[in-house]
Amino acid sequence: MILKKLFILLLSVIMLFALMACGEDKTPNTTNNDENQVQTDINDMEEVSDELVVDGDKETDEKQSDRKSRRLLELRSIYYDYSSDYYLDGRSVADVIYSINPDTRQSEIMVGVYDGCLSEFEGTLEEVLEQVNNSVFVGNVSESGSGGLPYGLFGEDIEVISSEEVTIAGYDSIKYTGTIVNSPFEDETWQCNVYGYTFLIDEVPYAVLGFVTTREQEQSTIDEMIAEVDAIAGSIRTEE
Repeated sequence: MILKKLFILLLSVIMLFALMACGEDKTPNTTNNDENQVQTDINDMEEVSDELVVDGDKETDEKQSDRKSRRLLELRSIYYDYSSDYYLDGRSVADVIYSINPDTRQSEIMVGVYDGCLSEFEGTLEEVLEQVNNSVFVGNVSESGSGGLPYGLFGEDIEVISSEEVTIAGYDSIKYTGTIVNSPFEDETWQCNVYGYTFLIDEVPYAVLGFVTTREQEQSTIDEMIAEVDAIAGSIRTEE
């Protein structure tokens, strides 16, 4: 009888443990899964961010590669950048940067970067443009390109419409707008828009002056010339 009671008691204990085991929380452990998913999302975002940074760097590099660095006349301690879409012609007192219209094969925009290093200049910033007019600068521009500025410009001065004291590339400068006569033939002349800047750097006169050479003087061409002049003048520096 005693053995029977012990057997029943043991059986009851076993059943009790079995019931307790069945009542355990079967809820899956999602904490680790959630943490793993968040970490995966963060890693994915970092990868996307890295790709964006790379693409941003690539875009910046592409913009920088659209411009070329040039040492003025390959002799001076003045450097500037110009559009890789333009051509360059080094002359006696100026580098001439010019565009070519693919349809007409003529130069519609010409930008002269004047170097007065060889001149005996003792004037002020306000007198630099006069120095430019008295030099062969306009002749240098006329000789470059492909006929957009025929030789009719020889001897013509830049006529000032407006002037303004500004600072560009860290230098005191005077910004000009003006005109110059293009007279390729005796019976055919027109006014060309001129825009640019004059500088005094270490007491040497410099200028960046742009010309629109076409008879039509379309505003889109003028705007492109102004943008290129601003970009060149804004890149003027004494170190490469």
